Amino acid sequence: MKTLDRYQLEGMGFNAPEGPCFANGRLLRFFILRSKPWLGVEEYLPVHSDSADESESEVYAVNYGKHYVKPIQNLEDLQDFLYQQY
Repeated sequence: MKTLDRYQLEGMGFNAPEGPCFANGRLLRFFILRSKPWLGVEEYLPVHSDSADESESEVYAVNYGKHYVKPIQNLEDLQDFLYQQY
């Protein structure tokens, strides 16, 4: 998946990203949904990344309350995840 577009996520109601921070040998950025702070999106990037490494990034939708994580490939996957969690 390509790197997340923070402006699209902010338009969907997510806070500005936190991070990046170092987690398990990768960089982590995460976004928390303003209206439901137990839902979020985590984006893992390789430490030595450039535009050619976008395929190595991993993005997950997360329900922190239920400890449920779902890999997402695009914004439609994220919208489906959010719909299922409401």
